[in-house]
Amino acid sequence: MHFPRNKGGVVLGLALLMLWMPIPEAMAKESKAIAIETKVNANESDALTPAMHVWQDWPVVGEARLTWGIWTIYDATLRAPRGTVISQTPFKVHQPMALQIIYKRNIASDDFVEATVAQWQKQQVSAFNIAQWQPQLGKLFPSVRKGEQLIYLFDGEQGQLWYQTKQGIFLRGTVTDPAFTNAFLGIWLAPNSQYPTLRLQLLGEARS
Repeated sequence: MHFPRNKGGVVLGLALLMLWMPIPEAMAKESKAIAIETKVNANESDALTPAMHVWQDWPVVGEARLTWGIWTIYDATLRAPRGTVISQTPFKVHQPMALQIIYKRNIASDDFVEATVAQWQKQQVSAFNIAQWQPQLGKLFPSVRKGEQLIYLFDGEQGQLWYQTKQGIFLRGTVTDPAFTNAFLGIWLAPNSQYPTLRLQLLGEARS
């Protein structure tokens, strides 16, 4: 599996269309906001969702490694309460799951944003939704260092992005918009993922 090239071989970003155009009132209801939280240390907070306490005990659905040339970018693990995840068309997250990514290289927040937007455009995610979400992605995604982790946890109702470092695990944001969860996890799990082999590995349908 190869990582998309751009900006020194890390990410590919494209300008969004239609940002300058007036948005009809009906379209403005298409997407809900992402709630960007102040960092909460999970070791100190008693306000965690039940899933945050148990996701590491969920069975592994699948594991995969993303490489680019001779470099390993990250290792990913998908977990779910029953150890299976059904990927349908159109892709929709309808069950609890956790996608854990352990980074093997330093990656800047801006690179996360560009790579995410590029993947959404390739998967033909609504241009309106991308325009609504993109300004918030920089606050959602931290810059990560080698060995650190991002965990996207969906508890059946909302999504949360957690950031784990040597200092602890921190909440980066809570997502109440199901369209965002579908689009974000769809980068890896949707049938039109740009990483088909990695997708099959995460879904447990192919060996990693």
